[in-house]
Amino acid sequence: MQLTNIFATFAVLLATGSNLVQAGCYKRGEKIDASVALEHATRACKGYEEGGQQKAGVLQGFFDAEAKKTGCMNINDARRHIEYEVKNTNKNSGFDLDDGDCVTGFSMLINDCDRGGDHEGTGWFFRVDPQAGAC
Repeated sequence: MQLTNIFATFAVLLATGSNLVQAGCYKRGEKIDASVALEHATRACKGYEEGGQQKAGVLQGFFDAEAKKTGCMNINDARRHIEYEVKNTNKNSGFDLDDGDCVTGFSMLINDCDRGGDHEGTGWFFRVDPQAGAC
């Protein structure tokens, strides 16, 4: 009886955890320079200053239900690039993704996955994918 309860509890925890975050690191492809990738993700999520003016990041703002935004940043004199993607996975409602949450979503992938990867959790899907060549 007690063993059955332990297995039931374990099964519930696994099911709950798998709904919170689904992550996957890519096993092939270009490697990420974490500091460069995080710098570009931060600019895409929080915006940046150029010529004395504040510019919006390509991943900032409101996302309609199931809408996605993408960004592509050239690195190493355009010999390589990094693709960034974020999607609102809610099927019914749009949301404004907090800039800090955007950076956190990408930094988790950048720090944990040396060839990029994707993860889904708390209503958002994030993907970072380094590639050869220019955008």
